[in-house]
Amino acid sequence: MRKVLFILALSLPITAKAQNAATPVQTCLADGPAEPRIAACSTILADGKLSDKNRGAALAGRCLAQNSKREFKLAITDCAAALEFDPAQSRAWFGRAVAYLRLGQTDRAKADYDQTLKLDPKLLDAWVGRADTALTRGRFNDAIADLNQALKLNPTHAPAYSDRGLAYLRKGDLDRAVADFSAAIGLDPTLAAALNNRGTLFARKGDLDRAVADYTTALKLLPTYAPALGNRGEALRRQGKLTEAIADFDAALKARPGYAAALSNRGETRFAQGDMVRALEDLTAAVAADPGHRLSYERRAKVLLALNRSDEATADVRKAKELQGRPKATGPNVEL
Repeated sequence: MRKVLFILALSLPITAKAQNAATPVQTCLADGPAEPRIAACSTILADGKLSDKNRGAALAGRCLAQNSKREFKLAITDCAAALEFDPAQSRAWFGRAVAYLRLGQTDRAKADYDQTLKLDPKLLDAWVGRADTALTRGRFNDAIADLNQALKLNPTHAPAYSDRGLAYLRKGDLDRAVADFSAAIGLDPTLAAALNNRGTLFARKGDLDRAVADYTTALKLLPTYAPALGNRGEALRRQGKLTEAIADFDAALKARPGYAAALSNRGETRFAQGDMVRALEDLTAAVAADPGHRLSYERRAKVLLALNRSDEATADVRKAKELQGRPKATGPNVEL
């Protein structure tokens, strides 16, 4: 999850004794490790004499710290409470939007991002967050519009370029996508998602050497980054490097058990190696992980035919036809 930095305000006094040390107020509202922030905010909230505005700010601070811990349900509880005390607390709307988005509740996330931006149209992370919501819902033009606004506020914000590149990639505008991914990487060479997504673009163009190079750079930054492991494995498979591909798929599945694309692609690799039994195991697991994984049915049908199980193969071909029109979903994996 991206780090979000912004300033909340609490109008509590700081005593002379505490001026040289971090006070609960400073810790609660500062960027930093989540646990001390949560403890500091809780200390403030124990004061029964807090004004509604200050209580709302402290609850919003704790909400944001809970998001940092990926405790999204607790974050929603704190942000909702903050809004009861101060409905104009834009950071509470923002914090709840982040939590809703991470929990996959995109409609609620969008509504809260909308409210955040009404109250604070200069909050860059809210523009980026609402764009992420639009990307998740397949509304790529809306995402691009929000990211353009974010880049007006900060023309050097690497994640906004990365997300806009993803929107262009999903629209099929590969030239603009590669320009944005490259801009993001130029601004922040540690942005693993941009490297993974640019690798995806190169793979789509058939430039597998450059795809592998980007995936490898992403994995130097995040060695257990499942999408980059799975994507590099698929690029290696397409290059005929089957043993190396299997190693990457194994690592991807260790990092993300039940990863349908990695299971399907490993099954296809094992089919190419002539290992029909384990190919069938992988492809059956891929179908179980994602019953709408169309290409997995097509691939399993090939394996079943090779094993002389024609009735089962026919059933898989029929199922694949029923799913026609859905993405095959086993190519390179892009992520926010």
